[in-house]
Amino acid sequence: MSGTQKPTPSRASKIWRRTRVGGSLALGVGLLLWGASDPLGPYLVLGCGVAMALGCVVETRALKLFAGPASQPGRGVLLGVLAVAVAAIALIVQVQPGADVRPEHFDVVGRLALAVIAVGVVGLALGWVSRARPIRVLASLLWIALPLPALYLVVVETGVAGLGALILLSKVGDIAGYYSGNLLGARFPHHPFPRLSPGKTTVGCLGSFIVGTAAGPLLPDTWLPDPRWGVASVLAAAALVNLASQAGDLLESAAKRQAGVKDSGTLFGPSGGFLDLVDSLLLSVPVALLTWPLLFKELV
Repeated sequence: MSGTQKPTPSRASKIWRRTRVGGSLALGVGLLLWGASDPLGPYLVLGCGVAMALGCVVETRALKLFAGPASQPGRGVLLGVLAVAVAAIALIVQVQPGADVRPEHFDVVGRLALAVIAVGVVGLALGWVSRARPIRVLASLLWIALPLPALYLVVVETGVAGLGALILLSKVGDIAGYYSGNLLGARFPHHPFPRLSPGKTTVGCLGSFIVGTAAGPLLPDTWLPDPRWGVASVLAAAALVNLASQAGDLLESAAKRQAGVKDSGTLFGPSGGFLDLVDSLLLSVPVALLTWPLLFKELV
């Protein structure tokens, strides 16, 4: 029966498959947070962040973010690998766990971004990637190479609890949006971003924002640094992380749509590849690094 087509999985089947994958990944995050509580835990977090970032770099070939010359198509991937390595080195050089004196938070973030941009400028100068859209190349490098290694800075400055809070706030809205969109999207079929992400519904976006923002004050008091303005700071932090997470999902959807691919990869089955898995973190981490020092007292 070679001509027989496999039956299309039902919506309930797809939800169940993603739930199983999500549960396995949640267990992995739990193990990471457990390991991060060790004195050398920040380096474990950095290693995991670098590994995930490298996985994303490999998948950029499918999305054609770093298009190299036709004769040497792997140069774009090599540029991404170098950017991730430079980001990791810049973090280790500037910030050491347990040090009595740390550099200013925004100085660290600024130097980290400049280091990644410098790698991109060198790659453009050497012709490793197309010079037709230099701003896109540099922005893509910052998007891919900076956020995941920067989880090292998050755990150093806020501890394991702060890292867990950021990951939870980044993903809980994603989860809420997925389930509310699947359960209620048929009854309220408005699609706010038909060109970027045709499957995303308004009810899913609202469900994500409401649950993601409400999760902030529900976190234990010790999970986040001391807020400057009480619950208002916590609500603002959670809302900003959620909006950044949703924007990250839309940004990846736009990149996939432009490249003509459904998923960035197949490593995680129905959940796609590395980029599909961490797309929310790719913007929520930078947003947290830039806004949490303004909302919490201990990040300066």
